[in-house]
Amino acid sequence: MADEGEPKQSFSIKVRSHRGEEVHFKVKPHTVMDKVIKAFCDKVGVDISTVRLTFDGQRVSGKQTVAELGLEEGDILDVMEFQVGGSC
Repeated sequence: MADEGEPKQSFSIKVRSHRGEEVHFKVKPHTVMDKVIKAFCDKVGVDISTVRLTFDGQRVSGKQTVAELGLEEGDILDVMEFQVGGSC
């Protein structure tokens, strides 16, 4: 049984792309963002090397944890995809 003063062990966050794709994840405070980014890319079928994750306008490192970012229940992270090519 958890103590009254302990933080909630897991909660939900949402990751969304500029294309409107949204994926909900249940995370724990020690979850590293690399795991979230990889799961999102696998789910929507994009190459992990072409995406960057942001939270409140700041780029998120894959080595950061949920706790380090200060994420809370219901927070939304945005995925930006790089466009490659397009030369004439």
